[in-house]
Amino acid sequence: MRWTPGAVREWWRDRGRITQYLSAHDWDDVDWARQGVAAAVRDYESYLAGGLAADLRTYLHWLEEGRSPVAGERLPDL
Repeated sequence: MRWTPGAVREWWRDRGRITQYLSAHDWDDVDWARQGVAAAVRDYESYLAGGLAADLRTYLHWLEEGRSPVAGERLPDL
């Protein structure tokens, strides 16, 4: 798949499916916990709720402008 600005925005709008999937499972099950899966899932949930939006906006800038943003430059909306 090739990421386009539209595909990134669509994925972001649909991210609720991911959070629903993650919350529907018991990641603290002994086998998962031994492999560190529970901690990784919690880290990913935290990233989805926090810093991912800013990272995606930076990526959108790169997709739309063909370069990284400079300090203070307005980033595209998700």
